[in-house]
Amino acid sequence: MPLSPQEKYVLRKSVWTEADFDNMGWHDVVIHGISFNPSQYELLFDIDYIFAWVNPGPPSEYFSFWISPATLVFRNVYDLRVDIETGLRGLGLQLQGIGRSKEREPRNAAYIKDKKEWEWTLEGNEGDILLCSVGFTQYTRQYPKRMKSQSFTLEERGGMSFERPENLKEIS
Repeated sequence: MPLSPQEKYVLRKSVWTEADFDNMGWHDVVIHGISFNPSQYELLFDIDYIFAWVNPGPPSEYFSFWISPATLVFRNVYDLRVDIETGLRGLGLQLQGIGRSKEREPRNAAYIKDKKEWEWTLEGNEGDILLCSVGFTQYTRQYPKRMKSQSFTLEERGGMSFERPENLKEIS
């Protein structure tokens, strides 16, 4: 549910996991970068996570957003499939959501601590990214800031990053 124009978003925690999946959403989240960490079987995304939508306040007709740069890390990844076509719109990836299905015991359960894995679908405007994984950890890198757009420019967010901070930074 969107916030009123007077409400300030309060960050409940800065690190999120698959246990929080039902309380999260990735609609209109922009992906700035993708990285692979093959030695750890990780797939990382540098995103601008939208924590809250804010209803328009007069005289504006447009929503605003509480957003923060974040690092989304999928663990124990295999069966990665990418079907993306940017077309004439230019380069860029924007999610419509993330779904998970086919919960099961991990195929390497005897060697890892996780007892469940899923098939994940990152549904985007430009196509889909599909993978199998035991789950994710999403690290909030800065306190959310209220913005008129759904993402930061690279300059506003301090460039691209795959950091996994425990302490947050203020956005200047």
